[in-house]
Parts: sequence; C-alpha cells; structure tokens
Amino acid sequence: MTIDEARKKIIKDIRKIYEKNEANNIAEMLMENITKLGKTERIVRKVQVLSSGQKEFIKQSIERLQNYEPVQYITNEAWFAGLKFYVDKNVLIPRPETEELVDFLDKEQRKQLPRVDLIVSNPPYVLQKDKNEMKKNVTDYEPAMALFVHDNDPLIFFDAIADFGNEKLNEKGNIYVEINENLGEQVRNLFKSKSYLFVELKKDLQGKERMIKISLK
Repeated sequence: MTIDEARKKIIKDIRKIYEKNEANNIAEMLMENITKLGKTERIVRKVQVLSSGQKEFIKQSIERLQNYEPVQYITNEAWFAGLKFYVDKNVLIPRPETEELVDFLDKEQRKQLPRVDLIVSNPPYVLQKDKNEMKKNVTDYEPAMALFVHDNDPLIFFDAIADFGNEKLNEKGNIYVEINENLGEQVRNLFKSKSYLFVELKKDLQGKERMIKISLK
C-alpha cells in the first residue's frame, strides 16, 4: 500500500459517517502523523510503500474512526493557534471557535499580556438537553465535564468567572469567554448584574453569538 492509496482508503472507509471535506481533513491529519511528512512531500512521495507497521496502524485507526473516535485522540495531536498540543481522552479537543476567541483579544493587550490582568475562558456551556443533537465523535469520547452544564443552572461557570473577575481583575482589564450561542443575552445580563459596565457580544464565522468581552469600565 502506497501513501496515496492509504489516504484514499481512509477517506473511502469513513465517508459514511463524515462529510467529504471532514473526511479529507481527517485522512491528511492521519497520514501526516503516520509518515511524519508534510502535505507537499506526501504528494511528491505518493507512490512510496508503507511499512507493515504503518499499514497496521492505518487499519486500527480506521476502525477507531468508524466508531466515531476523534482523529486527535488517535494521533494524540491537535493544533491550536499555530501550536501543536498533546491531547488524549482526558482533555477537550481545541476548537476553531476558541481560536476565534483568542483572535478577539485586543492586539494591544496581546502585546502587554505579562502586564495586563486578563481572563480568558472556554467554560462548559452545552445544555444536557442538547446532547442528542451533538456528533457521536464528541459525546462518546470527549470529557463530559468539559462540555455540559445542568439545564437548570446553565450559567454556573459564568457566574463563577464574574465573581472571580470582581475579586482579581485589574480595573482596566478584560474578560473574554466563549458562550452558548443561545445564551448570549443571559450571559450579558449576568455580568451586567455584577457591576460590569462594558459587555460586547461577538459573532463567530458562522454568524453565531459565541464570544463575549467584558470590562469593569
């Protein structure tokens, strides 16, 4: 089996449960991990034959992918903000939306991070009642405690962040948090009720209210 044949096999075998673009991305991530080659070099060496160990790993990986296990848990790698991190089933896989939250930070503040009090958080905010609407590769593998909140107390972590900010945040500092797209106004009202004067909701690339910036002044 060559590098190119292996890539095509991965895509073919997981297309029943993943959209075309996602299946392609998963195959590229897996092949990069297996071959330790960048995409361009894999194209140049596409007829290179894989070792028996590599072929066995691909076979096992496809079986795990077909059981909805995230590819990041198979490779133990995830990219976030241009950096590669080790990940396993004990941690939440970094999301593109969270990268957008980082980008939301004022450029000037990013330059002054060592000197500016700043709180950035992606707390659990998915309601238990919404669990059935999520993909199995998330609900079956990623840690529930990092994802879900009780339906009767959905703002519990935002309440804790607001209290922590009132105690620790510099008066010119800011809080940036990722939020449930359906709870934007509730989160805004919570921070307003705790003496925060500036609360700005921001939409992500999908047009959903998923980020919020809060300031004491």
